Amino acid sequence: NYVVAEQPSQSMKFAYMKSYNNLSPNVLFETIVDSCKEINGLYGEHTIKGNPENEIMFQEKLSQVLWGCQKLGLFFIDKV
Repeated sequence: NYVVAEQPSQSMKFAYMKSYNNLSPNVLFETIVDSCKEINGLYGEHTIKGNPENEIMFQEKLSQVLWGCQKLGLFFIDKV
């Protein structure tokens, strides 16, 4: 189950406001991409499976990405 953050991080909120005010969705999109790169970089250092603390950390980061995607009108497809 994926949960969208109720409150965005400061950087995500700033990027959203800047995108909204300047009519430049690319600003928010670039912040989302940077967040994805950060998450991807953590995989090599942190094991998720069987580690509840790391699961929480990754879930919080993923929820921020989903929040940003939702603001851009993008949606997440869960592969079956």
